[in-house]
Amino acid sequence: MGPESAGGPARHLHGRGQRLGDIHAACAPGKPLNSERRTPGEDGCHLPCRGAFSPERALRAAAGGPIGRALLFFGCHHPDVNFLYREELEAWERHGVVEVRPAFSALGGEVRYVQQRLWQDRADAAELFRQGTMVFVCGDAQRLIPPLREVGARIYQEARGCGPDEAARWVADLEQNHGRYYADVFE
Repeated sequence: MGPESAGGPARHLHGRGQRLGDIHAACAPGKPLNSERRTPGEDGCHLPCRGAFSPERALRAAAGGPIGRALLFFGCHHPDVNFLYREELEAWERHGVVEVRPAFSALGGEVRYVQQRLWQDRADAAELFRQGTMVFVCGDAQRLIPPLREVGARIYQEARGCGPDEAARWVADLEQNHGRYYADVFE
């Protein structure tokens, strides 16, 4: 399916006439690989950023070429049931293409949801934010987006030593003004 006919993230990005190659789900600045970049989201909303970790990026890493650090946060029910593209992502992680940071709601424990995993790994996320990372979020408008905003604000607040009002303004500004935040949400 080509990006012009894809729903979800590809629809959002192509609505702006943009082709983005290295855009990651919370988070990585990455370097463009060449002019033939894939558009994230060609595979639907589950793991929409898989396109950012394309075979081209994996080949570049295998050849010792420069790629930026990439973190991929995502959630699913159970690793043995619906961890889509698992083998591919694990191989790319072994080769330094992406650091996979899943959350599995069925397993219980302290980290069941994406926002909990992002908070757990906040030092890595904060470092990439300082480097100018791009963020792509895809998910439920009511259950995922507000908690991710809250965690983003808490990470900013902790890193900057500021109050909650300044952190909330930073999140709003990031979402609206810098071309570093892309969201494709559904109800």
